[in-house]
Amino acid sequence: ANVGIECKLDLYEWIQYIGLWAQGIQEGVEANQISWGMSSDYWLEIVAHSKNWGPNGRNSGYYRNPKVDHLLDDARLEHNEQNRIQIYRKANALITADAAFVPIVNDLAHIVMNRKIKGFIHAPAEWYDFTRVWVEE
Repeated sequence: ANVGIECKLDLYEWIQYIGLWAQGIQEGVEANQISWGMSSDYWLEIVAHSKNWGPNGRNSGYYRNPKVDHLLDDARLEHNEQNRIQIYRKANALITADAAFVPIVNDLAHIVMNRKIKGFIHAPAEWYDFTRVWVEE
């Protein structure tokens, strides 16, 4: 609210939320959150391409930029990884300049585990590495 954004938050258990999210944006919803965002080029496609507007898609903000649509279409067809990365970077720069999304940081996810669990690191992006986790006897 301090920067002019007013909203009402509806909170769901994660599996219920993903089920609702997968159905497409419901009427009256103008924003949604998905935590794996910036680690996936697929995320950019589903939330920023205008073909994915609600109610059947997940572009809940009804963002539209024909240049971004064109870049995302090109990136999807590009087989060379380095070229694809450059195309996504161009699309991301346009999206950032348009201020199409509001980044939300929620580092308060609770992790509950037995005291015998050792070596676990709570990863901010929720991508967990269990290779160094052990159970103390």
